[in-house]
Amino acid sequence: MISMFRDTLQNHNLSDLGFEGDKFTWHNRQDDESNIKARLDRMIATPAWSSFFPSASVVHLTRYASDHLPLWLRLTSRKPNKKQNVFKLQHFEECWLRDSGILEAVKSYWEVAGDSMSDKIHRCVNDLSNWSKDRFGDVPNQIKSVQKKLDDLNKQTQHEGVMSKIRRVEVRLNDLVDSEEIWRARRSRALWLKHRDKNTKNFHQKGSRRKSRNWVEYICDDHREKI
Repeated sequence: MISMFRDTLQNHNLSDLGFEGDKFTWHNRQDDESNIKARLDRMIATPAWSSFFPSASVVHLTRYASDHLPLWLRLTSRKPNKKQNVFKLQHFEECWLRDSGILEAVKSYWEVAGDSMSDKIHRCVNDLSNWSKDRFGDVPNQIKSVQKKLDDLNKQTQHEGVMSKIRRVEVRLNDLVDSEEIWRARRSRALWLKHRDKNTKNFHQKGSRRKSRNWVEYICDDHREKI
């Protein structure tokens, strides 16, 4: 069968695009010596396609709650220019409600936040942002860290007890991904997120467009004085 597969590639002038990451794309999620690994998934292309996308590359992503790992086809290696943020907005994040201590935190910060309403809001949100860093940390970086741990564990599946560790790490990754989805949903207001169709690029685009429309420079009182 493998000989027929190779002949098919040769007859249609197809070549393997290679990969970055874990060598194996599948394993049977069994422990110890029962664990079997193989590279079952790959991307192939014609010379014409490769010349049209000369910077294309394939990345083997983190295997997560599946026996197959996902493949990511990058069509360009160019990195977008990052704009320097002059001012960072602060929001009350819906994902904070996942923590049982949020009500007590709001109450304590509000009571010591000053006299005026604007001072209370500014001080409370600022304190909550610092509280969030301690409780949640940087969620995207945490996801990367947990994915790295999962990658390392997936390379040790023939060791005793590794699969049970993998399942615990997958539960943690699930929780972090849910928190990130809530964070993205608040900015994008993409209704189809409710159906869990995660498209991070589209979320960023929607959030950026909405931010440009809804920018508030300052607030005035009844006497048109800045608050």
